[in-house]
Amino acid sequence: MGIGDGSFRNFAHYDTGFQPLAVVAADFNGDGKTDLATANRADDSVSILFGKGDGTFQPHVDYGVVQQPSGLAVGDLNGDSKADLAVVGNGGPGTVEVLTNNGDGTFSPISNLGFVGSAVVAADFTGDLIDDLAIDTGSVVDILLGFQTFASYGNGATALAAGDFNGDGKVDLVFVNGGNNHTISILMGNGNGTFQPPVDYPAPLFPGNVAVGDFNGDGKPDIAVTASNIAVTPAMGLSVFTNNGDGTFAPRVEYETGVSAAAVAVGDFDLDGKLDVVTSNLLVSPLFLIAQFLPGNVSVLMNGASAIITIHSSENPSAPGAPVTLTANVNARVPATTSPTGSITLQDGTTTLGTMSLVGGSAAFSAPSLTLGTHAFSARYSGDQIFRPSTSILYQVVATPDFSLTSSAVAPLVLSGGQSATATVTITSLAGFSGPVSLTCSVAPAEAGAPICSLAPALVQASAGNSATSTLKISTSSFQARNYTVRSPGGTRRATTLWLSLFGLFLAGVVLAGGRGRKQSWLSCLSLALSWA
Repeated sequence: MGIGDGSFRNFAHYDTGFQPLAVVAADFNGDGKTDLATANRADDSVSILFGKGDGTFQPHVDYGVVQQPSGLAVGDLNGDSKADLAVVGNGGPGTVEVLTNNGDGTFSPISNLGFVGSAVVAADFTGDLIDDLAIDTGSVVDILLGFQTFASYGNGATALAAGDFNGDGKVDLVFVNGGNNHTISILMGNGNGTFQPPVDYPAPLFPGNVAVGDFNGDGKPDIAVTASNIAVTPAMGLSVFTNNGDGTFAPRVEYETGVSAAAVAVGDFDLDGKLDVVTSNLLVSPLFLIAQFLPGNVSVLMNGASAIITIHSSENPSAPGAPVTLTANVNARVPATTSPTGSITLQDGTTTLGTMSLVGGSAAFSAPSLTLGTHAFSARYSGDQIFRPSTSILYQVVATPDFSLTSSAVAPLVLSGGQSATATVTITSLAGFSGPVSLTCSVAPAEAGAPICSLAPALVQASAGNSATSTLKISTSSFQARNYTVRSPGGTRRATTLWLSLFGLFLAGVVLAGGRGRKQSWLSCLSLALSWA
């Protein structure tokens, strides 16, 4: 049951016939409550479950139908304003059957219509207020008017759906073409049971089922198609074709689902006025030999542009009491013409630190005086009229450092091509730390002609109460005629970063394995910058 925010309560089981492959919902007995019907492949039956109006259902009542039923549609097939059922199966001749509603929720079967089918759609193709049938036979789609074949369309269709795609008041059709086609076909209805020649659009590999709905709120029906290509990771199991408004469609946009997406349905699951999508997924892993023995699952895709939140810390890990700046950036997952607006609320665990409006897609927060331990910072994006709310988490480690890393002033400050400058790097043990520390340096961007750096020694031994030193050397290429200015924090300042115009030099010390296991290893950084004159 939907809670109303896009999430769902725990599921409840209701018995049906064996192997239900299709399900539809309608008010079959006229009591104003939604009932269910399933097509059960293994015992050639349809199960009716009457709703109680509170989300629960009565025990099923079964009707024998065609062999191996796999498709089910609901519509007024005889003009009495009651919900009838059309059932299709692929078990041999006579595998399309209509169950007419007696008005009290019981059904009377019409003799088998003599067609083979795998899917069925009920819609009024002629405008006479009586629903007709479109039967997917696996190779073509048969149009049945008055339960008689009127026309056939398509080549290799495997699924179908109906909608008025061009807004002319006439029902149109969309086919999914499997096999080697990998397309969808749009057939515009003429309003008399015939259709115009199909217009094809490329679909993903191994397209499956199809559903129709207005996903962007422009009043025009769009198309959602599943795909079951288990070789693609991540599983982009849903493709949405947006209606241009004239019955033509924009190229598909793919969305991630579970593995091997099969059935698809639409509904407003969070009551926000936007249609959401759910897919059934046959596998829980692309490893078929394992996944085939595990239950499947469903993917619920909430409507709205998806936003990606990233959180960056100015220093992670950080020392106790050291101020840390946390910056949250919000970007559209799919490139969009507009940028996300709204606000970010930052929490440290359950404690709210503040809410800030996005400026240029970013919001920066100061987190002073953090205590020892790991802090779970969550940044909650509010969403806006286009982008959906979302949340991201950053784990900030606050630990006492094993050592500090400082540098003397670099000399000389001005270098010509082929010259070098040096500085003394001092590693000071903190809180009784003793152990080896590996020093590395790098210059970014590492382009042709960039300065290079080295440390001697690159491995120093820190001991409690003592300091160790290493010489940092910055060298320029002899063929470079430019002059370089080296700027550094100097003195005994710890872990400082300067961003200047050209090259940045990154210096890091890391506690090697085998150091104190009882303490968090500490990464201390010193950044220098070089710019040419």
